[in-house]
Amino acid sequence: MSLDAFAEQLASPAATPGGGAAAARVGLYACSLLRMVIGINLKKWKEASAGPGKSKRKVTWDPASLSAVLEAAEVLSGRFESLEGEDMAAFGAYLEASRLPRSTPQEKEKRRLARFRAALQATEVPLNMMEAAREVLRLTRSALEIVGAASISAETDLCAAVELAQAAASVSELNARANMPQLAPEKLEDIGKRLEELKRSMEALFGELKAALMEKLGFAKTPEAGPAS
Repeated sequence: MSLDAFAEQLASPAATPGGGAAAARVGLYACSLLRMVIGINLKKWKEASAGPGKSKRKVTWDPASLSAVLEAAEVLSGRFESLEGEDMAAFGAYLEASRLPRSTPQEKEKRRLARFRAALQATEVPLNMMEAAREVLRLTRSALEIVGAASISAETDLCAAVELAQAAASVSELNARANMPQLAPEKLEDIGKRLEELKRSMEALFGELKAALMEKLGFAKTPEAGPAS
């Protein structure tokens, strides 16, 4: 679905797409920005290697390792695209289960089990989205580790990728928590543990990357003290 068509459908009173699908798009944009930053730096390396001034622009990081991160990010982009459809399908399945007849005890039991299955699907999709968002941060960390202390082009775009990945994860966490009360009791503990682990790891990665990128941009430097009065 094109960007304009998605935005209009998102604005419509239709049940889907909703916040989960929007989070998948945000995660996709985070991944795209990461790919862009890596692509820019690989392109500059190729130009420097081929040009007459290559000795003046020596690269201290390994281009092959950075290319591997780019390939992984390309695969991850496809994951976000799939998650968008999975989110809409999960919500549709829950609505369908909720509309099942419940006139007889047999119908009520069938509806109850169908709602449990649909609720589990609707909870697992946002958890999978949190995992994909975490992978964006992990790949970003890998790229920064490869580059090391060397300068990197488009650093602010890399910051944007980190912020968008965190936003996608935050929305997904809200969706998962909203669906958890509808789960079968025996599923709650495992789902809860998975959610908390994802939240903790996302928060740790986000804090680590935010600090590293702010330092690379020079924003984390302590300003010199002014003259004493």
